[in-house]
Amino acid sequence: MKKFHIGFGNHFIQSWHILIHATVFFLFPWYFKLQYGDESVDFAYKAALYAFLIVFIPHMILHLRYWWINHGMAIEFKKNTISLSLRDRNFDFKYSDIEFVELVESNASANNTLQWFPWDSYSYAKLCLSSGEVVVVTSLLVPHLKIPFKLPRTKLVKATFCWPSKLK
Repeated sequence: MKKFHIGFGNHFIQSWHILIHATVFFLFPWYFKLQYGDESVDFAYKAALYAFLIVFIPHMILHLRYWWINHGMAIEFKKNTISLSLRDRNFDFKYSDIEFVELVESNASANNTLQWFPWDSYSYAKLCLSSGEVVVVTSLLVPHLKIPFKLPRTKLVKATFCWPSKLK
């Protein structure tokens, strides 16, 4: 029995990559100063700022989208059922109620290769129930989508940017 909810640890797991990028972009101007002198520092600061924003803004937008989808949600995987708490409502359904699962992962994550961009660690699963309902579970709710059971009838979709759209 495992219960997941969005907490500080989940935010950190998904966002620590941006700290690495920020450190590299912060050190970039210092490298230029040492290598080429003071006249290159202005250019290096601008280039580092623009590069950081190009990486940071899409990452933050995706992170907020994942948070918006699963904030206030808790999911608990029991022996035969899944309990879903969404703000003031509770749902229980059996594993057998899952008709199929659409798992969307980044190309880097699906191919087990190096994740160059901070958004490469984001993924989500659409649990399509036999009742017609769709439950979206993001990697912000369940880190790395390490769901403690084998997903039935899973269709893997690889994407460059895992943006959950067309939600019911």
